[in-house]
This record gives sequence, structure tokens and C-alpha cells, in this order.
Amino acid sequence: MGKMTIDAIPQSLIYKYNSVMAGHETFGYSYGDKMMCRLDTNGSNRNFDPSGAFPDLFKVEIVNVGAEIITFDSGGIASTVGAGLLGLFYYSVSAGGWLG
Repeated sequence: MGKMTIDAIPQSLIYKYNSVMAGHETFGYSYGDKMMCRLDTNGSNRNFDPSGAFPDLFKVEIVNVGAEIITFDSGGIASTVGAGLLGLFYYSVSAGGWLG
């Protein structure tokens, strides 16, 4: 069997999350191989931080629909996603953390 591309992953394996952020947020692993996030910063810079254990190569896709900056994994890689931009991140067991 050939490799499965991200486009071929059934929608049931993708966790979708939408938020108008009232403050900094944390998220944990729920299910699937990928988490697609549509985040509105709601007027302030925000942190969006992973918490707990994640499977190897778990992907997080952040679409910043707000006007301010989102910092992903503020205590780790602290990667920013600007207003109107897309951020792609994945968890690597071998690297011991998040990569972007």
C-alpha cells in the first residue's frame, strides 16, 4: 500500500476547532492525525499552547482570522502566526517537541 497524503486522510481523522479567543488558550490531544484551528484573536495578541501528550507527527494547522498575533507553544518553540496567515506545526517524538 502506498503512502497516504494529507489530502487522502478521511475527515473523521481531522479534529476541527473554532474560537473567538477571550484570552490565552491551551489544547490537548482529542483524536485523529490533524487539528485544524480557525482562531480569531479578538483584539489582543494571544497564546495557543499545547498541553499533555500527542502522537508522533500529529499536525496542527492554525488559520489566524483575527487582527493580532497568535503565538503557538509560547513555552516551547514560540512560533508566531500573523493576522490573516496560516501556521503549520507538527509534533515530533524524536525531536522531543513541536516543530513548525
